[in-house]
Amino acid sequence: MNWNLKLIQTFVLVAKESSFSKAAKAIGRTQPAISNQIRDLEEQIGFSLFDRSSRVVKLTAEGEALLEGAERAIGELSIGFMNAKRVADKRQENLRIACLPTLSAGYLPDILEFTSDRLPQVNILVRELNNEDLLEAVRSHEVDFGIGVRVPADDCHVKMLGTDKMVAIVSEKNPYFGAAEVSMEDILDFPILVLPQATPTILAFESVSVRANKKVEVVHRFAQPETLMAMALKNVGVAILPLSYVARKQDPQHILHLTSPGLERQLALIWCKSRVASTAALQVAEICTSAISISH
Repeated sequence: MNWNLKLIQTFVLVAKESSFSKAAKAIGRTQPAISNQIRDLEEQIGFSLFDRSSRVVKLTAEGEALLEGAERAIGELSIGFMNAKRVADKRQENLRIACLPTLSAGYLPDILEFTSDRLPQVNILVRELNNEDLLEAVRSHEVDFGIGVRVPADDCHVKMLGTDKMVAIVSEKNPYFGAAEVSMEDILDFPILVLPQATPTILAFESVSVRANKKVEVVHRFAQPETLMAMALKNVGVAILPLSYVARKQDPQHILHLTSPGLERQLALIWCKSRVASTAALQVAEICTSAISISH
C-alpha cells in the first residue's frame, strides 16, 4: 500500500490535540478539510481511527496501535531528512568564475580565503581572461560570473564594484623615480608600455598628446602584466597598469600616480541574464563585492 505521508501527519496531529478543530487551527486549515483527510486515511486502511460516538475525540484501539508506529516513523523520517541535509551541506559545489589577470593578483587571494572560511563546501575554479573573452565565457555559461571591467552589455547584469586607478611603473633610471605622481603629459616623453587590450588607455594618451603637441609612442607587445612590469623596471619604457595589481608587487618608489587628467577603470561583477544564479554563486558574488569594495 502507498501511504500518504500528509494524511499520516494529519492523523498524528489530531490524536495529539484530541480535537479536529485544534488540529485545523494549528496548521491553518478548516475543520472540514481535516475531517476529510482523516476519512480518506480510514478508507485507505479499512478501519476507523477515531471514536465519533462521543463529544470527545478518542482513538479507537486500531488508532492507538497506528499512532505509536506513525510517531516513530515520522521521527525516523525527520532524522533522515536532517542527515540528508548535512550530507548536502558538506558536498563540494564547483563554482566557475572568470577574472581579469590584472584583477586576480590584487583581489582573488582575499576572495578565495574568505570563501574558504565562510563556504567550505564551495570549490572555486578560476579562469583568467581578458575582458572580451570574459564576457563571452559569461554569455556562453562557461562560468557562473565574471569579475571584470564595466562595458555595455544588454544581455548581462552588471554590478558596479568601484574604480581602480591606473598608475605608471618606472625604473630607478627614470628621472621621476621616487616621485609621488606625474602628469600624463610628462609620461609622453618615454615609450609607453600597455597590454594589448588597453584601448581606453591608448586613446587617453593620444588625447593628451594632441593637447600637448607631443608624439605618443605606445608599445603593446607584451601580453602579460608581469612582463610589462619587468620591462618597465629594465627602463624599456613606462608601464601603465592598475594600482590594485602593482600595489602588492612593487616598492612604492617605482609607482607613480597619474594626474592631468589621470586614468581609472570601473570594476564590475558580470553575469548573464539568461542564467539563474545558484545560491553558492550569489554568496560568492557577495564576498567578491565586499572584498573589492573594502579596498576602495
